[in-house]
Amino acid sequence: MEISIANRGANDDAIILHNTLVTNHLRGKRLADADKAFHDLLIQATENDLWIIIMEAVTDIYREMMDLVIRNADEEDQNRLRQCHEDIFSGLTEKNSEKMLHAIEQHYDMIEELLGV
Repeated sequence: MEISIANRGANDDAIILHNTLVTNHLRGKRLADADKAFHDLLIQATENDLWIIIMEAVTDIYREMMDLVIRNADEEDQNRLRQCHEDIFSGLTEKNSEKMLHAIEQHYDMIEELLGV
């Protein structure tokens, strides 16, 4: 799934939303809200109706988990999470599957670390 997103690249709406997310981070918007908006962006970028439905169905569970992760994250960890998002988006816009998949792997590894899994 992620490879097909990266190979297609991001559309103008996605880039605009990403810039909004970066602005929200800089303005101190609640990290959990900015994180949710970022993941919603990625889901919509697939333009895959089935994937969108599946991901929307698990959003509540995901939100609870991410709220816990973010509550347990210190400033350094929060900055690492933001950097993961930047790297994922960069791989997406550059149509660089390897870069994007590496950033996604780092993101999930960090979440597992913060959850103590």
